[in-house]
Amino acid sequence: MSPDRAATGEMKFQHIADVLRMDIVEGKYGVGQRIPTQQDLAKQFGVSRATVQKALAELQDGGWIESRQGSGATVLPRQNGHTRTVTTGRSPMVVLGPYIQAAFESPHVTLDLFTLTAESMDTHVRTQAVRIHTGEIQPQSISMRLLLPSLDIQLAVPRAKDDPDDLRPLERLRGISRRSIDSLRYALTELQLLQLVPAVSVEIKTVAFTPSMKLYLLNGQEALFGLYRVVERPVELEGSMTDIYDVLGMGATLFRHVKDDDPKSRDSVFVDEAQRWFDSLWERLAE
Repeated sequence: MSPDRAATGEMKFQHIADVLRMDIVEGKYGVGQRIPTQQDLAKQFGVSRATVQKALAELQDGGWIESRQGSGATVLPRQNGHTRTVTTGRSPMVVLGPYIQAAFESPHVTLDLFTLTAESMDTHVRTQAVRIHTGEIQPQSISMRLLLPSLDIQLAVPRAKDDPDDLRPLERLRGISRRSIDSLRYALTELQLLQLVPAVSVEIKTVAFTPSMKLYLLNGQEALFGLYRVVERPVELEGSMTDIYDVLGMGATLFRHVKDDDPKSRDSVFVDEAQRWFDSLWERLAE
């Protein structure tokens, strides 16, 4: 996967980790195979080795790779085919990529998404678009409803740590969001223009509040839910590094709920209630 997938100036460790996850899902790096060295990754992405180390630490914490001193990092076995689950106690924590991949293998793809930006979803959807272009999968319809925070309001995050009135972190977020929306919309509508998918619908609305969580509803059958945790991190703003408060996006823990044959089971109720919650925002508050 090419580093060109990142927006210019936004090549941070979260994106590097996401690119490497996608490469593993797509089979570029097989089980037991070494991924590139820290030095090679730093050169590939144009970042410091410290940034690469953060990305690799995130992958190791998520159960994607195993790092050993002197032998580099190798890919760990994937669990349950398309699924990678890390279990802590009784809570299943999952990463998004394999479930988006599985959702696109359905003949009729339905995605209802609520998130801070479309950045990570853009990466995942474009990966599935490549699979459609190559004929690996052939969905007959794709319907996406994307719900985002309004770009016209002052969000709680991101903001500069030492100067809450500094608008540069918010402008940076707005730029990421606009680029991701444009890229995502193009990737999907192009599939219909090229007659690769007979029916494609992409609807995007906004709501006037800061999301405290992300929600992905896939094919009406499963829900991936994650809370945004506020973190402090440095970002480059107009050529200088600035500490900001931001939310953990691509590295956020997701919890998965899947409907079953019992409409009263905990997972079935969660998916149904999450769908009703999304629909209520979409129909009553979103613009």
